[in-house]
Amino acid sequence: MVELRRPHPLLDVRLFADPTFRTGAAAIVVFFVAIFSFLFLAMQYIQLVMGYDALQTAFALTPLVVTGQRVPAGYLDSPSTHRPALVALTDLAPTILDTLGVAVPSEMIGEPLRYRTDDASWDEARQLDNVLEQRHRGVTVMASSFGITQLLLYGSLLVLLVHQIFEGLHAGL
Repeated sequence: MVELRRPHPLLDVRLFADPTFRTGAAAIVVFFVAIFSFLFLAMQYIQLVMGYDALQTAFALTPLVVTGQRVPAGYLDSPSTHRPALVALTDLAPTILDTLGVAVPSEMIGEPLRYRTDDASWDEARQLDNVLEQRHRGVTVMASSFGITQLLLYGSLLVLLVHQIFEGLHAGL
C-alpha cells in the first residue's frame, strides 16, 4: 500500500490492526450509512408522495422530533447551552451513555440532555440573548485590544530582530 511507504501518511493503515479502532471505524460507517439512507428516503417520500418542493422538504426535516401517544409534549434541555430547546452536539455522547445506564466519565465534555414536559420559557431565552449580546460587545473590545497588543509586541520584536541582524552584518564588514 502506498500509505505504508510514506514517512507521514494521511492515515496509517496499521491502525486497522487494532480491533477497537477497526470496530469504531466500522460503527461510524454503519451509522453514517443508516442516517444518510433515512434522510434520503425521507426526502424522497416528502417530495414525491407529499408533493413538497426542495425548500419545503428542508424545513419539514429540520425539527426532526419524536412524537407519539406515549411521548409527552415537551422539549430537550441542554445543561451546556443554558437555553430552552437548544442543544449542543457535545451533549449527544453523554446522553447516549446515560440512556444506556453507563456512567458518564467526568473528563467527557457535555452533559446528558434532559427532557422537559413543560413549555419552554422563551422569555428566559430572550433575557439570556440580551445578556450574551452585551457580553459580546465587551468581548469584541477585549479581543481587539488583545490583537492590537499582540501586533505591537510582535512588531517591536521583529524590528529589534531586524536591527540586530543589520548590526551583525555591518560589524562583519
